Amino acid sequence: MKDLCFLQNWSKKTCPKSHLIAPAQDTYNSSTEHEDERSINVSVHWLIYRSRPTTTPWPATILDIARVSEAGNDEPGVTGLLLFSNDTYLQYAEGPKDAIEALWARLYTDTRHDILWHVRGVDSTRRVPGLPMGYFDADREPGTAVETALWRNRHEWRPEQADELKEMLIGLAYEKYPSLFSNGKPDPS
Repeated sequence: MKDLCFLQNWSKKTCPKSHLIAPAQDTYNSSTEHEDERSINVSVHWLIYRSRPTTTPWPATILDIARVSEAGNDEPGVTGLLLFSNDTYLQYAEGPKDAIEALWARLYTDTRHDILWHVRGVDSTRRVPGLPMGYFDADREPGTAVETALWRNRHEWRPEQADELKEMLIGLAYEKYPSLFSNGKPDPS
């Protein structure tokens, strides 16, 4: 179940107000799924977004983002992974509904990036347990996922690819942090 909320081809600074998605908007609908959230057993809310850095993301900036994320995400139970390069951020986060909404509100106002789109949804299980916020430098770290056509076409990523991009990030987390996955790579929900 997911909400295809996105800012297509507009930054949050130039998007017409009629197209803006409120940070805490609670709509989990899509054109392909019509299940009422109350009719299924859900426990984990998730968010994936793509953004563009407003300045070159120097290692010190990324390390600061990672440190703040780890400290801020641990208590409310948010886990996830930030993939970054000199021109793209892609982040997946999961956790309790209130924590994901609070995280989105902070991300939405962060001036270090311009959000291009985001998708929110719910799953029945966590996909990256025990990882308050992993990070992956796509320009400097080897990884199977960043050697694919999906990565090479990152400038064309669209919200409709959220599930595929989510799986790519989870695969990167599994490659970089295998000890967190005691039962092997988590299956897609």
